[in-house]
Amino acid sequence: MSELSAKKPVKEFSKRFIEIDVLRGMAVLGMIVFHLFFILDYFDVVANEMYGGLWLVLARSVQFIFLGLVGVSMALSWQKVERFGSESMEGFDDGVRRFYKRQLKRAFLVFAMAMIVTLFTYLAAPDAYVKFGILHFIALSVFLLMFLAGRKWLNLFLGFLALLVAFLIKDIAVSNPLLYPFGFDFIGINTFDYFPIFPWISVSLFGIFLGNVCYGGFERNLLEIFRKIFPTLTAGTAGKSLTIFSKCFPARFEKITHYNCLSAVWRFLICSFLFLGKHALLIYMLHIPIILLILYALGVVSV
Repeated sequence: MSELSAKKPVKEFSKRFIEIDVLRGMAVLGMIVFHLFFILDYFDVVANEMYGGLWLVLARSVQFIFLGLVGVSMALSWQKVERFGSESMEGFDDGVRRFYKRQLKRAFLVFAMAMIVTLFTYLAAPDAYVKFGILHFIALSVFLLMFLAGRKWLNLFLGFLALLVAFLIKDIAVSNPLLYPFGFDFIGINTFDYFPIFPWISVSLFGIFLGNVCYGGFERNLLEIFRKIFPTLTAGTAGKSLTIFSKCFPARFEKITHYNCLSAVWRFLICSFLFLGKHALLIYMLHIPIILLILYALGVVSV
């Protein structure tokens, strides 16, 4: 048995911060709703302005959550290595190697899914197929940013730098396909999904920064941070209420039923979002074909 097992309970090493999965699950639900109405608009069933108003707000919220959590999750994985790596029999260096190996596997898995999206959208709509969509972007981001997972302030700086680069290049017209992923004003391209490196990589960079700040030491530090920022709001009765509320979000999924303050409806909602969040990639890949099949079976659309 390793020293890690002797010093730290396995559940402490393998714990999940459920608010991450819940937030991702909420984004998954928003994504499904948006794509349902996008499809209805695309097939002229229900007219919607999908790139304006509240629909644009929903789309951007989902996108910011997904890409921000890419960085937060990476920071959490690094914080786990920093906290437990030096205590294990294998040592910190082996923990770092396993971290990079996991991130590479994650990047290649997402890239494989991205290529499937490219293939099927090309077959379905060759004039607007996905060339560098959100999955392509996530795969590249994981590959590039895993080397910065523990650099809190550097990621904050690079995030603002990426925004500046995006501002400087967005109006530069180019036609070289090799420049397509970077965010230039590309001529003659039509696509369903496009997430250029600039500015979107800034969202993941800020996510890494927030992950290291809010979960430093692989512990939830949100309440302490909130208390430091808003000392008057967290004093006395309000502070006690925040402490009680924070206990409604235990670190491990199994503990969620141990808190009497959670009603049955609340538990159902949290568990539902947890399920969606923990299976986000699979749901992303399947939800549009399922929506199309259901609408086709109901006679709403003809494919």
